[in-house]
Amino acid sequence: MDSLKYVSDHIGEMLSRQREQGISTSKLFSIMVPSGVLLVFFFVLMTIMQIQANKQLKIKMIEKGISEETLIKLFSVSGKESAQGALKWALLLVGVGFGLAGSQSYEFGALSLGIVAMSAGLSFFIYYLIVRKKG
Repeated sequence: MDSLKYVSDHIGEMLSRQREQGISTSKLFSIMVPSGVLLVFFFVLMTIMQIQANKQLKIKMIEKGISEETLIKLFSVSGKESAQGALKWALLLVGVGFGLAGSQSYEFGALSLGIVAMSAGLSFFIYYLIVRKKG
């Protein structure tokens, strides 16, 4: 909870400084790193909770008498789906990386956020074109 307050306080500071004089990207990254760590923590927590829920669901289904083959079909992820998920995340991270690199020459603001958002959107569009072509 303290880290959440820390992040919210720094975001408020960041916005007030931006209004006054702009903010450098080094200050932006000093704010975004704790935010990123918090995001990763919640992602890991949600993944653990999902694994636990699936485990409990499987146990209940077995107790009800559903065959093991049906369970395998229901809960298995095909290699194609797994590869497509990896491709999607790789393209997204590359796109955001290019967006952040492209926004380095601008002060933090709507333009730099727009560049990152546009590059992320372009990454998803490229992913869509690749998946549509293979599908």
